[in-house]
Amino acid sequence: MSKLGTILVVMGSLLLLINWISFIECWRKKKGSPIIFPFPAILVFGGSLMLPSLKPYGWLAFVIDYSFLGFLYVLPREIRNEWQYCRFTRVRELQASDPPRLFVLTLHRKGHFHIKLTCNPPTICNDHGALLASSGILGQWEMIDNGFLLRDYRDQRTLRLCQSGTSYVATEHNYPQDKRYPIDSMNGLTFTVVR
Repeated sequence: MSKLGTILVVMGSLLLLINWISFIECWRKKKGSPIIFPFPAILVFGGSLMLPSLKPYGWLAFVIDYSFLGFLYVLPREIRNEWQYCRFTRVRELQASDPPRLFVLTLHRKGHFHIKLTCNPPTICNDHGALLASSGILGQWEMIDNGFLLRDYRDQRTLRLCQSGTSYVATEHNYPQDKRYPIDSMNGLTFTVVR
């Protein structure tokens, strides 16, 4: 057990050292990005738990590991982003189909929206022959007199959804006129309420 603990502490410490050397060199030269071995502190911590003399100090590895500190720095923002578009904050879900395209629009609290475009079968989207199977669009929405206004997405486009009976008809503004493959154009589509 102590042999394995020693191996883990040595390996984790070497990876921590490589991470810091890489980070310092990139910072000093002001170019490139550092090599990052994700969470070598876990190796050091796990190994120190197996060594009675290091057991009380194992937690220090997390303080020294900048990849772990970076993770802690980014974690609140990632949680907030996931919460903004989760099913618990969803106000309404609409869907429009124009084969082979399917658009699923979800409106969320605090004015956020997400559109998922799915092409089945995948559709050519540029001159190089690339195929688009799915794509996502994020932006802001607000209620207007007879529907919704979606804004601040893809080069300042806006999408007006006007209620027509139980469905909504889309009118898109600021869509690039010279776009050769208008796969993501929603102009003229009819969105129906799913939820």
